Amino acid sequence: MPHRPQVAALALLGVFGCQPIRPKPDTGTPRFSSADPLITGLHVECNPTDGQWSFSVRTDAWVGTARLWMGASPTSLEQHPLDVDVSSATADWDCWSTSVNVAVDLDNPGANTRYGCRQTDNLHMLLAVSDPSAERWTDCHQWGPSEDFWQDTEGTPTCTTVVDDVLTSGASYFESGDIAACR
Repeated sequence: MPHRPQVAALALLGVFGCQPIRPKPDTGTPRFSSADPLITGLHVECNPTDGQWSFSVRTDAWVGTARLWMGASPTSLEQHPLDVDVSSATADWDCWSTSVNVAVDLDNPGANTRYGCRQTDNLHMLLAVSDPSAERWTDCHQWGPSEDFWQDTEGTPTCTTVVDDVLTSGASYFESGDIAACR
């Protein structure tokens, strides 16, 4: 016959041992710490044979969202979200990318953009990344024939970082920074 202390211990274990672990209430604040991300690498490519643009970005911290705007005029803007490819477990970097299919016919359901690889002379692009909670834009890069294009364009972040020589004179490839580390 078990002793009374053992019975009491077994009873307590039976009552409290099967209780679910109660999670701490959500405070609404992230459970990680990450600095505001800055763009450290950029890859832009357009393949005329495949009819596809490719964009990749690397940052020095976690990103909440990444977005690309492209347009030839403020009334013909397109927005394209980027998807996260790989992230550092310690919030030290992020790699994001997207592929944008060029439309042969704008009614084609697989097409994402009206801007082909050979239409770069008047094409402007802006790529922006946000803080980890996606509440504000923290960095962006813009390129195209006019540095002022995005100044008065509604719905886009203010961007002062101009990247030269991205797609000059029909070039179809550009790479800068530490983007190679994303592959």
